[in-house]
Amino acid sequence: MVNQRKKQVSFHNNTPSPPATPEPRGLPMPTVERGWLTIPYHHLAVLAFMFRQGLTTSVQATLLQGLFTLIPLQLAYNYLIVSNTNSNTKRGKDNDNISLLVVGAVLVSLALSGPLHVCLVLFGAPIFAYWKETALLAAHLALVAFDPLLVEFKFDFARLRGIFGTDAAIRTLVGNPVVASALGGFVGAWLGVLPIPLDWDRPWQQWPITLVVGSYLGTVVGGLVSLVM
Repeated sequence: MVNQRKKQVSFHNNTPSPPATPEPRGLPMPTVERGWLTIPYHHLAVLAFMFRQGLTTSVQATLLQGLFTLIPLQLAYNYLIVSNTNSNTKRGKDNDNISLLVVGAVLVSLALSGPLHVCLVLFGAPIFAYWKETALLAAHLALVAFDPLLVEFKFDFARLRGIFGTDAAIRTLVGNPVVASALGGFVGAWLGVLPIPLDWDRPWQQWPITLVVGSYLGTVVGGLVSLVM
């Protein structure tokens, strides 16, 4: 007998399936429990103080006075951020050295004002003519923008970068009032450049008054916009 092998027909689809779409990576954004408390209202007070001290008549000296006024207020603001932020990590607040975080954020922000000064020059700030005023501008901007981010993310730069790689990154960032406030400071400083070249010949058009005003107002506006959204 001749063994006849029956042909078996397989209906199994051997076509390789397409690779699964990777889920967006990124660590969760810290959540703020009472967002209205983290709005930097004290920036308005510091700004009003500098104008009362003669910001338009003595720019350099007044910016220095304003910086020394801002630092202790920023320390208190940092503690307020920590008290109203849930980091969404396994490590609890009790294991964090809050004092080191609050003070360290201010010191690191002041150190970052050096690289920020270089960035301002690359974006068109005067190199030699007003370098002291530019340095003070960098210090103010670093404190109102960098400092809150360092406290909010607890110096976890990888976590902050991961947010930008997620879907709807802008909505995620603006949804946090502390982060939105910091971003508003940068946007306000950028918009503050616009009035300087206008030929109005006003005292407040001196470098870098409008940028300082823009950064301070931008932090408050950014935080308020976040609450609305």
